Amino acid sequence: MIDPNTSIEELVRIGGQYVCVSLGLTVYFREPMQSFPHTVRTLLDAYLQRAEPHLTWYADTVTERFKKATPDLLRLPSQLLADPKSATKFVSWVYRGGREHADLTPWFVNAESAAHKTATRLSFISLSFPVEHWANDFPGFVAWVQRVLEPLPVFHGYAGFAYGQGENGGPPQYTMGIIHSLAMRFHGVEVDDPSLSDRSCYRRFKGVNWLTMVSEPLLDPLGGINMVTGDLERAGGITVHRMPWGLLIQAGDKPGIGDVNADPKPLPLYRKVNKVLRPIRVTSHFPFDGMRFEVPDTLKWLRRFDDVDEET
Repeated sequence: MIDPNTSIEELVRIGGQYVCVSLGLTVYFREPMQSFPHTVRTLLDAYLQRAEPHLTWYADTVTERFKKATPDLLRLPSQLLADPKSATKFVSWVYRGGREHADLTPWFVNAESAAHKTATRLSFISLSFPVEHWANDFPGFVAWVQRVLEPLPVFHGYAGFAYGQGENGGPPQYTMGIIHSLAMRFHGVEVDDPSLSDRSCYRRFKGVNWLTMVSEPLLDPLGGINMVTGDLERAGGITVHRMPWGLLIQAGDKPGIGDVNADPKPLPLYRKVNKVLRPIRVTSHFPFDGMRFEVPDTLKWLRRFDDVDEET
């Protein structure tokens, strides 16, 4: 087992053995990705430029099982989305690194596109890099995220430290209890299962991380994009990037781990963003039961940046 005093750096080092910590990005869309296949291709091509040598496995709704990754297979999702026959079909795909397809890996893409626009489910792309891939260039990561998301119709999303995902979008069985324990201690590391959040966050956003993406329609209840921008900038230390679809909000120069053992109220900039956006955050969510989160645990984790004096 992992020592409870293990640092996040140590978790990164031993990631392949117990739990994988990565630098991740997850974005959600209201529209099926079949309606904007060319901009999805731009994102995937940008990821493959950095990740392709490390990707060893591929699966999608056509192959229905993992196959050894090839250049043609890794580019198949763009073709599937652009195929008129897929216009009314559910499309999903996974890229993975690792010697075996079930291995923990920081090189990962998981994507699902709904068969049609629905009021109860979103489409999503979730991808990740090893932390060390960007550790000396976090500004470069922000610029990369801005570039790949600019042409996409983003509804909401987040980026920062995250726990690596297993072959079906969740962690392998033996990491479940570990992630639950670590999540309650390291508040800056995202607990992510987009296949649950896509059905929980179709009217509101999930929560904040180092980078938080929120579309303009979601900001309207807060007074609109200009008012929210002003509120965030007045909070201090927060960089607000105006995007064609809304705001990309950056809480500091680099992501943090948020160790509550070191500070009971960690990541003050994350908390400032949370204070402004909290009224449009989800109030319920399917439990992260694959990581041994019951409903109360899930909601407690989603509220981890709330302060008691903000309770209503």
